[in-house]
Amino acid sequence: MAKRSKQGSLAAPEKRVAKALLQRGWRNQDIQDLINQGRTATINSARITEVKKNEGQKCASEKETNLYIAKKAAIDPKTGLNLYDDERLVRAR
Repeated sequence: MAKRSKQGSLAAPEKRVAKALLQRGWRNQDIQDLINQGRTATINSARITEVKKNEGQKCASEKETNLYIAKKAAIDPKTGLNLYDDERLVRAR
C-alpha cells in the first residue's frame, strides 16, 4: 500500500479554517481551490472530506477565517508572492 505524503496533507490551522468554511456552507471543491492557492503540494478533496467527517475537529474563529481568505486572495499568480507574508519583497520589486 502506498504511503501518503505529509506534503499533501492539511496543517492544523487549515483544518480549522476548512471546518469553519464547511459550516458557512462552502462546497468541498471551493475549499479545496482556496487552500491550494499558493501551495506547492496541493491537496485533494479527500482531505476536506476527512475534516468534514471528524466530529472532534474545532472550527477557526470568524476573524481567523476571514484573515485566511484575505491572505489567499492576496497571492500574485505570476510571482507566487503574498502581500501579507512577502511584503518587503513585493515592495522591492
